[in-house]
Amino acid sequence: MSEENVAVVRRLHEAFGEIGMQPIRDALAQNPDVEGATEAVGRLADVIIESIDPGVELELMASDFSLPDMPAGSVFRGLDGWARFWRGWLEPWEEFEFEYGNLADGGDDVVLDIAISAQGRGSGAPTRIAQSQVWTVRERKVVHVRVFDTRAEALAAAGLAGPSPSRSR
Repeated sequence: MSEENVAVVRRLHEAFGEIGMQPIRDALAQNPDVEGATEAVGRLADVIIESIDPGVELELMASDFSLPDMPAGSVFRGLDGWARFWRGWLEPWEEFEFEYGNLADGGDDVVLDIAISAQGRGSGAPTRIAQSQVWTVRERKVVHVRVFDTRAEALAAAGLAGPSPSRSR
């Protein structure tokens, strides 16, 4: 079952990458609910419906990954919380790209590294953020996402003693 969990997380990240973060940002800005936003970006709607549990929780544990309205320790619950997080996180960026990799299979938990490159909407300032995440998957649905500053923190949270990566691309 854990290989299936890695596949769920990979499928979501590939859908986000395929569509691009700017169209997702624009869809979220124009649609108050997650259903309207996902319909506006087509394939992502199907992937989210198939892969995200309606009761999903997203926790920001990373101090490097925060905005004034989203400080470390923030928790976003349910699909509306999921949409609120993405709306708030993508809004300040003119350009936003990410790469993921170094997936580690921890049963229900999948650890991955994310490298974000973004450019501020008003300032044009370039930003790079590296983080690690733990995605908890049960019955082929993401039920919990935790964002950490370091891979060591993410591995510890997932109960993994050390890296056991599987390649994403």
